[in-house]
Amino acid sequence: MSSLAQKVWRTALRAQLNPKLLGEKSFWQRLSQVGNGAFWIVAGVTFFAGAAFCQQAAFQAQALLGDQSFIGPEYIVLAFKSFGPLVVALALMSKVGSAFAAELALMRQNQSLDALVLYKQNPGARWCAPMGLALTFGAVGLGLLSTVVWELAGMVVMYGFHGIMPQSFFRPDAISRELVLLCCIKNAAFGQSIYWVSLRSGLFVGHGTTATGFSTTQAMVRGVLLILFVNLFIDFVWLRLGF
Repeated sequence: MSSLAQKVWRTALRAQLNPKLLGEKSFWQRLSQVGNGAFWIVAGVTFFAGAAFCQQAAFQAQALLGDQSFIGPEYIVLAFKSFGPLVVALALMSKVGSAFAAELALMRQNQSLDALVLYKQNPGARWCAPMGLALTFGAVGLGLLSTVVWELAGMVVMYGFHGIMPQSFFRPDAISRELVLLCCIKNAAFGQSIYWVSLRSGLFVGHGTTATGFSTTQAMVRGVLLILFVNLFIDFVWLRLGF
């Protein structure tokens, strides 16, 4: 690991622990990059994943039990508890995380980071750390919005294929404050996971023409594995707490 990458990594970590070191303008730019850049892919992936899941659940419920009435409450719970945060995280990793890793890798290759450090611009705090905060808040916001898209997908499928009216399928009474809290915790944790994996893959990149591509692929693979692990860990702790 190069001393430059280690220095930027440490300053990025300190800036995450002390938001006063962050550049406010950089944060809003990064937040716009996360929100505007990933909204449509998150919405699209959430809608089609939700539609496919709902269709399969409806067929299985009808075939095995002859009753589809329980799908509505369970479907909206899954939007907050499991599938909603996971779909958002994987979409963000593929769109924003990999792009951030490639951006940092290119800056390492063309020595832009060296120049920023030389001129005391503190790239760890003013360039890298704002993305971590933006991914955290952006993931929470997109996660909550994705629950709406997920529910709309279920309504469309159940009405279009099974004739169940949307007002019958939509069950907001199944949502609790604990579910909303779990959704926010998961999305925030996933946002931080995406940031640190992408930061490491971009900073500690090798040399050569293929290094940038390798760092992007590495960030994607590691990010997906870390997201799945964090999801499992949070579920385990949540169950141990008795929720």
